[in-house]
Formats: sequence, structure tokens, C-alpha cells
Amino acid sequence: MTSPRTTELDGVTVTWRVDAGVVRVLHVRHPHGPTTFRSPPTLAECIDLIPRELWVQIRYQYEQSRNDW
Repeated sequence: MTSPRTTELDGVTVTWRVDAGVVRVLHVRHPHGPTTFRSPPTLAECIDLIPRELWVQIRYQYEQSRNDW
């Protein structure tokens, strides 16, 4: 499990971490309010909760971090 990371785009902030090679979303903050999960969903399960561009940015950051190992 990695340390939590935060990615932001257009006022939407997502806090996420990698757990056993899977991106887990811990928290989403929209301008209208936050969403916190009891059991962190995968990034794929959040496709409708966050803007597509932000989803792609998180996926890219994850892939780049894998290349750094």
C-alpha cells in the first residue's frame, strides 16, 4: 500500500492510493461538497463520480509511478 496522493483539476480534488497494484479512491471533493467512502472503491468504479479528464490524469500518474519502480 502506498501513501495517499492528491490530484486536482477544475475544483475537483481526489485523494487516492495504490493498494496491491489497484488504484483506490479514498476521498472526492467537488465544489458542492465532499464524498468519503467507507470502503475505498477502485478508480474504475469512480468513472461516473469524477470528471473524465481527472480520471485520466490519475491513471496517468499511477502509470508513471509504476515506471519509476
